[in-house]
Amino acid sequence: MLALEAGTMDIIGLEGLSEDQIQFELSRGARFVVFQYFISIIILTFKRSSDIYFIKADEGTLGKGITHTVISLLLGWWGIPWGPIYTIQSLITNLRGGRDVTQAILQAVQKETESCKGPVCPHCGASYNPADYRQDAPGWLCSQCRKPLPKGVT
Repeated sequence: MLALEAGTMDIIGLEGLSEDQIQFELSRGARFVVFQYFISIIILTFKRSSDIYFIKADEGTLGKGITHTVISLLLGWWGIPWGPIYTIQSLITNLRGGRDVTQAILQAVQKETESCKGPVCPHCGASYNPADYRQDAPGWLCSQCRKPLPKGVT
């Protein structure tokens, strides 16, 4: 049910974890977080967020968010009037562990999983797209198990 891959969503910390391990860590209190940082140039202040980090329940966030905090400290406060305000905001957010986006990630994954549902082979469970098959063919065969597929399924 949880189809997360580090490569598809740019989530740092999922490398080498199976879907079951991710679910286990989430049940223990793991979370997905982003860190804020700001860069200012005189009257312009740019608000940015880091990649998403997967933080296990027994891990701290200070080491993961320190780079973004330092960027804000060095480059964020220069913009008038918002630079100092946003820099303080990012310090507070990052030092409190970042912004928790766990629910948003889980909802996005669930939505993507639901939208990917389609017909599956009744023999091996492999998914298939009826649009990939000729409608006038006398029968369709599963590309995985080579057994007949039901026609007329959308």
